[in-house]
Amino acid sequence: NASYLRIRNLTLGYSIPEKLLESININKLRFYATAYNLYTWTDYLSYSPEVSPDGYPESKDFLFGVQLQF
Repeated sequence: NASYLRIRNLTLGYSIPEKLLESININKLRFYATAYNLYTWTDYLSYSPEVSPDGYPESKDFLFGVQLQF
């Protein structure tokens, strides 16, 4: 049985309220984090039900960022 449930992409972000940014002349400030291949729920016995062409499991990747607009 190769059935599964996967969180492939998840992004969380927070924008600082504009009222707090007015005094420092910034229009927008946003922080965010994205996770790729975060988690897979399965009873499959190998690495993943979706095996990559080279046979290795998919890596978990994390991205953190800041958006700043003047």
